[in-house]
Amino acid sequence: MAKIVFNETKPERMVREELTRRGIIFIQEKALRLGFVADFFIPDKNLLIEVDGEHWHIKGNKRDGFRDYMIRRGGYKIIRIREKDIYANVLKCIEEIVKKANQR
Repeated sequence: MAKIVFNETKPERMVREELTRRGIIFIQEKALRLGFVADFFIPDKNLLIEVDGEHWHIKGNKRDGFRDYMIRRGGYKIIRIREKDIYANVLKCIEEIVKKANQR
């Protein structure tokens, strides 16, 4: 069962609820040895999910690019889902997460 984080954003809540509804086992707010905290982690797929809010995460953000590079070097897969995409169609976003999770 996932730990509910009380300061989660609405898009994070939407993703959490849909992952839970589908029976996908995940950890929310996963601390990594790399010094980062991921929004969600699917352990059996070694997949990190980042929910990018419009305020902090703009396309081409160098900080996010560096994080992604370090995360991949750490052996993880990562997918970034934009807040506006979650609001537009959370089910499509979850399908993208499942698709990424099943990639080798």
